[in-house]
Amino acid sequence: MKMFFSKMARSKIKKKDLEIFQSLDQENYGRELARKAKGEFTLGEVNDGMGPHPVLITFESLEEFVEWLANQNDQSMSLYTLSSFNNQTISKIRLKYYLDNNYNPGWNSYCEYLRERG
Repeated sequence: MKMFFSKMARSKIKKKDLEIFQSLDQENYGRELARKAKGEFTLGEVNDGMGPHPVLITFESLEEFVEWLANQNDQSMSLYTLSSFNNQTISKIRLKYYLDNNYNPGWNSYCEYLRERG
């Protein structure tokens, strides 16, 4: 694994965002969910559909990626950013939606998926 940027330090989270950070799920995603990932293994920021830029981490193999992702959780992923804390970061629900048989990249479909599980 090559990490090009460190994740945000907890000390950099603004006071108003600390409550959000504390409420994020801390249960690791686990190997079963991580192993279902598709394609290339790069973590980066995407803005308005452009990216990933900057690339934050690249992984040399599926196994390296699975090991890393399996040990992440919503709280830890909220810190992988160079722009703003917890801004559309990867979460367990987003991963499950992406892997769902009825996945649709449209925002309305994602909102419906959330409503069905809410």
